[in-house]
Amino acid sequence: MSIIINNLDTTKFDFKLVLINGKNRFYPISSSITILDLNASRLLTAIPTLINIIREEAPDIVFSTLTHLNLFLGMSKVLLPKQTKLIARESSIISINNKYYKYPTLTNKLIKKYYKKFSLIICQSKFMLDDLVDNYDVPTSIMTVINNPINPPKSNLHSKEQNKSKPKFITVGRLYKEKGYDRILKALALLKFDFEYWILGDGSFKDQLTQLIDELGLSDKVIFTGLVKNPFDYLKQSDVFLQGSHFEGFPNAILEATYCGLPVVAYDAPGGTQEILIEGFNGFLVKEDDYQEFANKIEQSLNGSFDSEKITAHTIDKFSLDKIIRAYEDAIMSTQDHPIPEVQIN
Repeated sequence: MSIIINNLDTTKFDFKLVLINGKNRFYPISSSITILDLNASRLLTAIPTLINIIREEAPDIVFSTLTHLNLFLGMSKVLLPKQTKLIARESSIISINNKYYKYPTLTNKLIKKYYKKFSLIICQSKFMLDDLVDNYDVPTSIMTVINNPINPPKSNLHSKEQNKSKPKFITVGRLYKEKGYDRILKALALLKFDFEYWILGDGSFKDQLTQLIDELGLSDKVIFTGLVKNPFDYLKQSDVFLQGSHFEGFPNAILEATYCGLPVVAYDAPGGTQEILIEGFNGFLVKEDDYQEFANKIEQSLNGSFDSEKITAHTIDKFSLDKIIRAYEDAIMSTQDHPIPEVQIN
């Protein structure tokens, strides 16, 4: 979301960024943007302060992101200024993601009731929108789909190492169970040739993955890099991007990989992956848990049939930053009866 915030047209919008807790900010925010950091340990304790700020500022729009924050703002709408419109950016498949919440049944009931309070809900993928319609009865009239943009550093995308001794595979993402790294590793163990597999990320599932790597005899092939701020240097030296996720809202890592011209082999899981990949053009989708077919598609991806430059061009054409920013600005303006709203982004 920081990419969107940093690139909105300040001649159209006067906005402030309110952070529940900005202590561990990973992405930079432009110095021209006013930031209000609540320094709260939990969202629940920040809600009263957040509501007071909105009432004092009386903005035309409050733009929020993340499901739990969206829900609390929807529930608080009656306490906000009447002219303030609520826009939510949804970044998850709620019916699946809520299974990981402490009280999923209650959360689902509240979302079904209060998500209808928003003037607009921006979904990252068509799958997300359909999920809200089918499982929460949110009307399509208050929703739209805007994909995430690609905004990489300028570099020579296709300057791969010459005369590599073995292919390199890569995955970028948090080391959580739902990311399905175990499914990738089980497929890799079926390959009959030497390779390197780079995992860029960190998380609570690392110990289990390390144990599985040992059990599968892959210890000399798998490399953990930890959290990497700029994955592009690794991506452009790789041959195939691998995704094992059980579900994905809209996978930025796949956009980054295809921008670098990499083909992608992914399990056909719920979410936005299937809205990015074109079978045989920029990757393959494999039936859930079919490890042998996943391994087969990895081998097929190495046979030289993919055109890296065409994959890059397609990604830029469909997911360019300028195109996505215009879509956000048009969506925000569509909720207003006058031209220059003040936007509070949380």
